[in-house]
Amino acid sequence: MHRAGSKSVTAIRAAASGLDTILARIESKLTPAKLRGRERQILEEILSTGAEGNYLDYVSAEQAFMAVQMLVIELDDPDLEAELDELANSLNNDERYRPAQFRRLLINLRGD
Repeated sequence: MHRAGSKSVTAIRAAASGLDTILARIESKLTPAKLRGRERQILEEILSTGAEGNYLDYVSAEQAFMAVQMLVIELDDPDLEAELDELANSLNNDERYRPAQFRRLLINLRGD
C-alpha cells in the first residue's frame, strides 16, 4: 500500500484489493472457536505450570495471575471468572505470598 501510494490511484486500488484478499484468508483461519481453543490451551499450560509448583516467587505468581485473568475473561467462562477473586486475594500482599496456597488455588481452577 505504501509503495502504491507513490504511484497512482489505480495502483492503490490494486494494492488494497490484494490486501483485502490476504486479510480475508487470514480471517478465515481466525475463527472464534479456534481462538478459544488456543486460549484454553494456553490457560491449561499456565495452570499446569502452577500445579507443578513453579510459581515460587510473588512476581512470577503475579504474572501468571494476570495471564490467567486475561484468558478467563477472553473465554467468557462465568465459572472460571467466579474463582478469580480468591486467586487475586492470594496476591494482595507480596510479603504474605504463599506459593503452596497459590499452587492449590491453581489446581482448583484447573479442576484437578
